[in-house]
Amino acid sequence: MPTSFSAHSYGITALLGRASFPDRSPQTVVVPPFQRPFSWEKKHVARFWEDLIDFHETRERRQPPDTYFLGPIVVLPDAAGGNIGLLDGQQRLATVTILLAIIRDLARERGGQDGSDLARDIQRDLLTMDNPSGDFALTLGELDQLFFISNVQEDPPSMSTRATLRSHRLIQSAQRLLRTNLEGRLPSNTPDMIEELKKLRDTIASHLKFVAIEVVSEREAFMIFETLNDRGLRLAVPDLVLNYLMRTARNKNERDVIRQHWNTVLENLGTSKASRFLRHMWVSIYGDVKGQGLFDEIIDRLSKH
Repeated sequence: MPTSFSAHSYGITALLGRASFPDRSPQTVVVPPFQRPFSWEKKHVARFWEDLIDFHETRERRQPPDTYFLGPIVVLPDAAGGNIGLLDGQQRLATVTILLAIIRDLARERGGQDGSDLARDIQRDLLTMDNPSGDFALTLGELDQLFFISNVQEDPPSMSTRATLRSHRLIQSAQRLLRTNLEGRLPSNTPDMIEELKKLRDTIASHLKFVAIEVVSEREAFMIFETLNDRGLRLAVPDLVLNYLMRTARNKNERDVIRQHWNTVLENLGTSKASRFLRHMWVSIYGDVKGQGLFDEIIDRLSKH
């Protein structure tokens, strides 16, 4: 269990966009190679939306609390490339980004000049970095990065990358659900609609908080990742195997090779089929009864390492 870490409370504006950890120069938040792709299903996104809107409406009635905690995330400041490594919290930050992009798009599509100004502010302050290259504030893993950029983060979205993986389709599902729900609560009158979009933007930007656990090394990152899994955030078999391989690799070059081959496996099989493939491969080597038992025992050990 790692001991040299600290915890701080951050809002969305301190994690994404122009502020990006106010005690440091602006840095992109990057999902590291050993993390799974985007995996939130409709039920997870729906719960996020329901909780957010309940809190938003409470704030509008000026009732406490004034802060809504979205739970802990784990970050590695000053990770490779001078970025902030996001070790746990990808699903929540990606979903927040998707919702902010939907607010941006609806404002630009329906709000006239005021809507265009709001869309510009959201893109500038919450989706991109305050640096000369205008990097996006959140970078997902290799399998999702290009799709997420072209379908969510670009303004306007170019839709230049097709959905080829399950994680891409889950991102699209999250977009559809959040847009439908948001459209259903917007006034038809344009000034009132823009005002409601601004209020929701403000709730997200200023009143949603995370507790960020900051670790100081990649080794602690892998250990935290495994400990979170052992405490109930159960990972799929491929995630456990990949994390073990990445943790035991001797150097960055080995981790890059592992990630490259692993991406090829997931692109060909998908996460759910990869889990079945690993089990069938193991059983084909060690036999049906013995192989099943050994496989389950090893996966259990990986989840509690």
